[in-house]
Order: sequence, then structure tokens, then C-alpha cells
Amino acid sequence: MKIFVPLLFCLLGLSTLTSGANTTVDSYTLVDTLGISPYDTHQRKESAHFIALYPKDLEAFATRALTEFEHAHQVLAPLMRWEPRGKTQFLVTDNLDAANGLASPALRIGVILYATPPESWFSTAHTEDWIKTLVWHEYLHVLNIDPTRDFMEVLRWVFGDVVRPNGLQPRWLLEGLAVYFETRTMPSTGRGRSPYWEGILRAITLEKKWDHRFTLDRVNGSIPYFPAGEMPYLFGYHLTKELSLQATERGQNPFSKLADISIASSGRIPYFLEGNLIEQFGKSWADLWRDFVARTEADKKEEIETIKRGLHSAFTPLTQSQGEVFISALAQDESFLITSENGLNERVSLKKIDLKTKTQTVLDEKRFGVGAALTPRHNWVVYSALDNVKSFNTYSELFAIRNDGTGRHRLTEQARAKDPALSPDGKLIVYTVAAQAEHQLWMAEVDTDAQAITLKNPRLLQRPAPFGAYAQPQFLSAREIIVSHQMPGKRGAQIESLSLPQTPQEKITKTIWIDNGAHNRFPQVYPAQSDSITFVSDASGVQNIYSLKRGKTPVRLTNVITGIVNAIPSKKSERSYASRISAKGIEAVEIAHQTHADDRVVKIPNNESSIPESLNTPPAVQVTNPKEEPFFSGLAPRQWAPWGSYSSVAGTEAGALITGFNRNMRFQYLALGSYNFKTERPDGLAEVLWITDHSRFTLGFEADTRFFSSSLFERKFQATLKYSMPLRTMFSTWIPSVEISGRRYRGYGTSTDAVSASFLESEWYQRGIIPTVTTSLFASHARKSPLGFMPEFGASALLAHEASQLYSYRTLHRMYLHAQSFHHLGNHWVFSPRFRGLHSTRLIPGAIDTYAQAQGRNSASPFSLGTGTSLDSIGIRGYSDRGFLGRWVAVPELDLHFPLAQLFSGFETTPAFIEQLHGFVFIESALLQGRSKIVALPSTGLGIVADGAVLLYVPVSVSLQIHRGLNGGRGADTSVFIGLHSPGIL
Repeated sequence: MKIFVPLLFCLLGLSTLTSGANTTVDSYTLVDTLGISPYDTHQRKESAHFIALYPKDLEAFATRALTEFEHAHQVLAPLMRWEPRGKTQFLVTDNLDAANGLASPALRIGVILYATPPESWFSTAHTEDWIKTLVWHEYLHVLNIDPTRDFMEVLRWVFGDVVRPNGLQPRWLLEGLAVYFETRTMPSTGRGRSPYWEGILRAITLEKKWDHRFTLDRVNGSIPYFPAGEMPYLFGYHLTKELSLQATERGQNPFSKLADISIASSGRIPYFLEGNLIEQFGKSWADLWRDFVARTEADKKEEIETIKRGLHSAFTPLTQSQGEVFISALAQDESFLITSENGLNERVSLKKIDLKTKTQTVLDEKRFGVGAALTPRHNWVVYSALDNVKSFNTYSELFAIRNDGTGRHRLTEQARAKDPALSPDGKLIVYTVAAQAEHQLWMAEVDTDAQAITLKNPRLLQRPAPFGAYAQPQFLSAREIIVSHQMPGKRGAQIESLSLPQTPQEKITKTIWIDNGAHNRFPQVYPAQSDSITFVSDASGVQNIYSLKRGKTPVRLTNVITGIVNAIPSKKSERSYASRISAKGIEAVEIAHQTHADDRVVKIPNNESSIPESLNTPPAVQVTNPKEEPFFSGLAPRQWAPWGSYSSVAGTEAGALITGFNRNMRFQYLALGSYNFKTERPDGLAEVLWITDHSRFTLGFEADTRFFSSSLFERKFQATLKYSMPLRTMFSTWIPSVEISGRRYRGYGTSTDAVSASFLESEWYQRGIIPTVTTSLFASHARKSPLGFMPEFGASALLAHEASQLYSYRTLHRMYLHAQSFHHLGNHWVFSPRFRGLHSTRLIPGAIDTYAQAQGRNSASPFSLGTGTSLDSIGIRGYSDRGFLGRWVAVPELDLHFPLAQLFSGFETTPAFIEQLHGFVFIESALLQGRSKIVALPSTGLGIVADGAVLLYVPVSVSLQIHRGLNGGRGADTSVFIGLHSPGIL
């Protein structure tokens, strides 16, 4: 608890990380948290305002990004009226096959760019230049979050670069502003004008969900419901847009007004959003939300009526789940569909839908990836999914599985492949590959037998335009491929065909089928083996299905209100199987074809102010020559924090903390020093972490005081060297580690009574340094669904062993096991047996640390729940304020967890959010070896838990619990208490 205050500032500072997608964190270093590859060796380039760190093979991307950053600085810094105090660093990484980026001025982290183009179906693909969109979005975050003024400037000097009040704003406000400026840089595209987003707004209006699911208080938190991770971007953008429109209507400069709000909030206590906006604009965010809803409903109702003037396409839903269902493949006999589904009540999965019975079968659990293909006899499914490679590279790979869910095996290894398509005879496969900040087109030969599919001779078939992206290739015939191609600097995506060379000397010929400035995607053969295709396009302003015969004019086949994401045409009738946008999610439907006029039904929303053209001329950028980045560069402290504490037992203590890391965050350090005025002795903690590939080395030193009473205390001195090697697969984590330490204990007393004398003369405090070796293995294969409040599948375990050499002839062994499994009973009911055990081979009188301890909850602390475990003690329930010592402790327990309510709501912009209510019942029994016999300490109880967040980013679980011990002779009690658990802090 000594470093609670500075660590809290660290937590709040790191909450200023803002990214283009959701990212899940399961580790403990900045490299893990930020998704950086530890394998890269970085080079460095500099310009007038930026430092670029990048792997050598991404120099072209880094140079392009450096130019865009200088352009963004030229335009955005004057508009936001802020300029960073030093050069802003950006680090390029290419270990994630999902478009993303993040920014944090806090701790001077800067910007991280993931060099992967966006998926063609995602909202971020609606841009003329994905690199420009990415850079301008992230740099706007820097200019918005970095400012501090008034008393916040004082706090910044006191607590270091972690203090950034604007970074503690809700994500919708941070991301909305960034998407607003990102969109304003494009003349007619940009994420804010995405037909996908517009389709979502029409769906909400059509299904009358504004007052039900889509409210400001829900946007202010994190919810799993569609559009889930896009909520803060979509609605944050439209709130910012509403403010800018009203500023324009008042005759104000919208960019100046947005800058006023940003600068003003940088000198205020965070979280009081309404007061800041009222002072600067005369309205609250709640007022603006109501204005936005009214304006949007009016606009979308008008659009819906316009669309309805044409014959609306009839469709039949194939799925009912609330999530996202992407049509991936269709059997040739049209007996079943293959889909990729991200539902609320189950894991992301590859599914088979029987088109006769409409029954659904889960074939495999996977992450991301919407592409799939079927072999000619449709007995094998080839599909893409993300996987962890070498623990820290999350690549898209190809897998195969039978259509009954058996025989799953991997087809590629570190290929970064997606969007598979098989030739009509099943002998060739084409797919896209993420490489060099592009999506390239590759081809391989295919061998198929009853047991497996094998790919041979993979080769690059065609590169796109520089930094461009191929997507969704399909075989038009045995010798021709049709594919969507998006090129930076050009609006939309064109569809083109490529001839397959029959000899090494033969060149590929390209034919452009359609290039009309629209986003034309998901080409499919229509009908089989003919000279026609279908594709999805937003040419009408709504994403619809089109048909196109080579050399002819496209024909619109559907007229939907919301929009089609992707589609596969039927070979038997005039219809398609498609993914359609609804207010509940993306649903699979069967939709009829009918010719419609190819006119623009919905106009591009372009009624916002554009960034002044006079500022939009790229500057001439001078860039230094590349050089190797020194490993220890940038080690100046990034946070420093004074702290103090007082208690009647320990007295007054005061100290300070500093922490820092190098530019690529693979070397981190922390130092904490304090002085206790009662003991008149200093305490301290120093630790350095060095990451090399996937190995971590930690060197630490600690001098700590523990008080047993106001007159007796113990001093522990310890030096430690630890090695760990995290290993990750798609759904599993393994972390083996070994730690070598030397400890020394000293006892001190401030009185002369017999207790003090016995304490000071005990054997424990008379010996020298105790060498200790600790080995451990953590393993987890636990997963949950989006609506799950805890792991629902799999298991986790931690096994540890500690050996201490007390004397030349005596060794103390301590062993610890914590194992837990999770069994999904349906509808988020989870049965979870758990076992915790601790064993010590030698007991030294007076030395508590040599015993196995069973410790009841501390009734004075809401953080003590009686469930904690460590190498020192095991928490038990039903025996408050009691401690038990023995040679070993074993605690088997059975828990049943069940849902009560899914709330996911708050109160407008109040920085508190309630997610779910759930309950549990338990029965456990601590078994402890006492002096002469085994003591049983059984207990039972139940509780109700409310999960949520406070201060927007700090997860908190508040519980009402009843624990009842059953061994009255050992101090059992019945306690009713309110417990508090905050994994973000404690």
C-alpha cells in the first residue's frame, strides 16, 4: 500500500492510451500492454518535430508516416492551439494482422502504428489514404491529451509526465474528436461518412432503438452489444459533429470552439464534462446528445422514405443472435452456409448453417477472420483466423477443418494469410498476405486427401499499388482471378481480374471491371463459371449487391434500408446469402434479387466544415539518415511522485518514486525510496526489467519494514534476479519463471520486556543471508463469451516451489498450488471447482514466514475477501480476523456463479458505469496440519456482485457477501459485509 498513490497516477495516466480498435491486455509490461513485438531491432529517423523508430524492412512506411506526421503537425497544431514541448516519438510495429494504432502523451510514450491496412469491410477502410487517416487520428490524440495548464501544470511538475487530465475523459470524447478531424482531412470519404456507420444509424432509427439501447449513459461505458467496440468512435464522432454544426449555425469557427474545449479542460479536474462544455458552449453533452438524436432521426427517416420509394428487397433472416455474422462460404449444392460469428453468448466461432433446417453447428473456435472457402466436394472448409506466433506476433493464418467439425489442422505457419479461395478443381488456392504495409496476393498448390489438406509452393502472385490492399480474391475461372483492390490516394476500391501465368515467362494481365470511385468489395462468380460477377458496393450511398458482366454497366440487385456487408449469390435462383446491418448486429439473411435503378439513393453526409485548404498543403520535410537506435536511448525518468503515509503503529513515512523506460520500452526501471521517522531507517525498492525476444530478466533490491506491534518490527533485505518466458497460443498462456534471491531478516524492539527479548534473540534473526530459489509455472486456457462476467470455459493453474538454504545442513521447501476450472452450464451459469494448497517442510519458532498460513479476512478492510493466495498464506472465508499456522494448508472449494441482470448503464456523463449483476454460492473447507492433528475449517456462503467501472477506466466489483464458518471451536463466525475488488489498482 505504500506506493498506492503513485501507482494510481500511473494507472490513470496509462488510461490515456487511445487506439483505433479494441485491444485485450493480459500481461504486465508495456511491451505486452501496447502489443509491441520484442523481436524487432529498430532504426531511427528524425524530422523537425518527430522521431521515428521502425524495423528496417518498414523504412518506406516509416518515411511516409514521418511526412504525414509533419503535415498533420502543420495543420492540426495551429487549429488545436497546442504544440508538444519536445519531439513526439512514434514507433512502427508489424506484429498484428489487424489495423490499429494508439497514442499516449502520458509517460512520453508517443504514438504506436501497426503497419497493416484495414480490412475492406471495416469502417476504417472508407478512406482515400489509410496511412494519412491513421497518422492524423493518432496525432490529434497527442494534441488533445498533452496540454496541461493552471494547477494541472503544477501537478505535472510534481508527478511527472503521467499527469494528463484530458486523457481521463471518456473514450467517446477522445475518439470522437480524433475521428472528426480524421474525417475532415478527406474531401468525400473518411470514417465519419462511412456507409457502414450510416447504415447502423438508419437501422437504429428504423427499429426505434434510440431510447432503448442507444443512450448517452451507455456510450459512456463499455458494452458488448453491437456495435460494441465501435460505439465510442461512432457516437463520439457524431456528438463532436453536432457541436461543430451548432457552432457553425451560431457563426462560430467549429475548429476554434473544439480547441477552446480541449484547452479549457486541460486545466480542470477531470470527469466534470458538463460544466466545461456549458462554460465554453452554453450547452451540456446531454443537451447535445438529445440534439444529435433529434437531427439524426429526422435525417434518417427522410433517407428511409427515399429508399422505400424503390421496391424494397425482401429478405428472410437466417440467424437470430445479437452479434456479427459474416457469410463466408456456400456449398455448391447450397445445402449449407459457412459463417464467422461473433455472438454475445458464445465465443467467436466458425459455424455451419443447414439451409433446410436452419440449425447451426459450431465447427471451431477462432479469433477474427471472415474469409473461408470450401473444397469442390464441400467436405473441407479452409478458413482464416488470428493466432499467436512466437508468443507476441498475432498473425492471420489459414486452417482447415471438415464440415462436421473434425480434423482441424493448420495450413500455414507465419504466412500472415487470409481471404482464401480455391480453384474450381481444388488444385490451387489464392489468398492475401499482410507484408510491407500491404495486402499482397499469393497463390499455392493444394493437395487434398481424406486426412488433411496440404499447401505446396506458395508464391507471390501480385503486389498491389504501394501501401495498397487486395481483398477477397475469387476464381473467375481456372485461369483467372477476380479481386478487390484499394489504392491509397484514390477514392473507393476497384474490382479487377488477373490472369494466371501458365509458365514462369508469362506475365500477368490485368483487366479492370469497375472503377467508379465507390467501395466495390466481395466479388463473387455469378452464375458459376460465367463472365459475370456479383459484388457489394456503396455506389448508391447504401451498401447493396450489384451484378456486373464483363465490359458492361453494373446492375443493382438489391435495395435495402440499412446496408449489406458481404454476400454470396445463389447458383440456383435469383437471390444471395448476405450479411445485413440491423440495430441488433449483423445478421445472415437470404435476400431476393431484383433490378433497381443505379442512382444515388442517399447523399454523402458532407455538411460539416472542412479543414482550410490553405493549411492543407504538405510541407517539405527534411529527414535524417537512418541509424541504429541505441538500446539505452530515452532513459530519462518519465514519472516521479512524492508520497507519504501515517499509522499509529508504523508512524510517519515519506518518500518518492521514479520510473522510466527506453524508447522501444524493452528496458524498464522503477525506484522507490522512503524514510520512516519512527524507526529512523530508510526503506527502498529498485527494479529493472530487460526484455530480449520473449525472455524477461528482472533485477531487484528491496529493504522493507514490517511492524508486528508499535514496539516490535522486522527488517527484510532482499536482492532478486528473475527470469520468465511468456508463451502464448491462440487461447492459452504459459509463463514459466525462475527467481534467485538472497534474503536477510533483522528484528528490532523499542522496549525491554520479555516478549521483545525473545523476539530479538530468536534463531530467525540471528542467521545470515538466506539464498532462495523460486520456480513457478502459470498456465491458463480460460475463456469467456462477451456477455460472460467471468471465465466460462477452460482452466487455469499456478504451481510454485521455493527452496531456501537456512543453514549449511537445513533447507526449507515451500510449495504452492492454485488450480481452477470453469464449466459452462448454459446461459452464463458457471460451475467452478478450485483447489489452493501450501506446504512448508521446516518450521522455525518465531519465524512466521516459514509456516503455511491460513488467514481469515480482515474485517476492517473492504479489500479483504478471504480468497487471496500467495506463497505466504491462503485466504479463507468464515473465520474473520483469525490466523492459523501449520506445516500445510489445503483448501478445496466448489463455487456456482449465476447471472442476475445485464445492466450496462450509467447516468449520462457521470464517471461511473454498472455492467452486470451476478451471484454466487460456495462451500469450502480449509484443512490444516496443526501440532498434533489435522484441523478442518469448513465454511459456506453466498454473495451478490455488481461489476462496473469508476473514474471511467478503473474496473471495480462491489459485492454483498455472507460468509459462515462451521467450526465454532476454531473461531468460526458469520459475517455480512460489503466487499470491494479493483483489479485495476490492487
